[in-house]
Amino acid sequence: MKNITQKEINTAIKECKWRKELYSVDLCLGECLPCVSIIEKGKCDTLRELFKIKVEPQESEGVRYEQS
Repeated sequence: MKNITQKEINTAIKECKWRKELYSVDLCLGECLPCVSIIEKGKCDTLRELFKIKVEPQESEGVRYEQS
């Protein structure tokens, strides 16, 4: 997995297709809230995509888990 730099994070935020500056405030048009608020809550789709880790399910080797 590649480490993501602060520069890449800043670029992703700056070039986000959902970001719109209005009265000196960056707004997320997808959530209709300030970008800072969305980022702090972890709901920024742009940053989620940047940090996305693809985890492929591994086959268990004959181990079964049963619900009781």
